[in-house]
Amino acid sequence: MAAESIKKLPKLQTKTKNAIELVNQGIPEAQALQMVNGNKQISNVAIHKFKHKLIKYSLKTPGTVKKAKSQLDRILSAQPREVKQQKLGKDGQVIEYIETIAPPDSVIMSAVQSVYDRYEPAVQQNLNVSVTVDPIDLGDYLNR
Repeated sequence: MAAESIKKLPKLQTKTKNAIELVNQGIPEAQALQMVNGNKQISNVAIHKFKHKLIKYSLKTPGTVKKAKSQLDRILSAQPREVKQQKLGKDGQVIEYIETIAPPDSVIMSAVQSVYDRYEPAVQQNLNVSVTVDPIDLGDYLNR
């Protein structure tokens, strides 16, 4: 019964996924759509619809960040999850019980980390330093 009430999200097109990835890397929405579609003219309606998809499927939404924080707080305080379940007994009666689930913290931490990486990305700098210095003067030996 619970599976019927869960609304399945529609699958996103590959172009939409690529555009969302480009926006997560810092490219503006309109420019990301232009790059993905290979088209210089993108309508305002398409940009508006894409922004709504970006909000709906992004991990940066305040609700997602709040859920990640609550899971992190639960893990740090070492509290297991409790889920109400219903089971059909042998005599045909519905029995309600509370199941205590303690998933591996590494699984939850990796999910929390993926959310925080998108919310507060680490700054990476690549420096290329090219210096040609001879520590020993080989001029006397090279000129012989």
